[in-house]
Amino acid sequence: MDLAWWRQYGREAKAAFRGQLHTTCAAASDEIGISRPLQVNGGTMPAHGNSGAGAMMLAYYAGARRVIMLGYDCQHTGGAKHWHGDHPPRLGNANRPEMWERGFAKVAHDLADIEIMNASRITALTCFPRMSLEDALCIP
Repeated sequence: MDLAWWRQYGREAKAAFRGQLHTTCAAASDEIGISRPLQVNGGTMPAHGNSGAGAMMLAYYAGARRVIMLGYDCQHTGGAKHWHGDHPPRLGNANRPEMWERGFAKVAHDLADIEIMNASRITALTCFPRMSLEDALCIP
């Protein structure tokens, strides 16, 4: 996923970020030395087409049994494609957010055995229960 982004920013991210970096993109793993794609049941962990869904899958395979989603607007809120400025022309710019609902629906199916709450203030997603962040943090 996002090989062009890894080629543009991967070495910088690797040098600056002290946490774990993961990718489902084997080429990024090989070229930049980012952690190999996770192997799950003999295959690569599904990312379901976007980094947010991929992060949720990674959290699950790392042992999370409860996920609170924040900032998953999954639409061009206020006409902006990202919370930050657009990427340079050769990188993706979230031009088809309507496709993300399908990927997240697959996540909801794949992770049906854990609790997932969408606490995003603004969201186009309908496949997860909605809840305020305050309420999500108060659940034992």
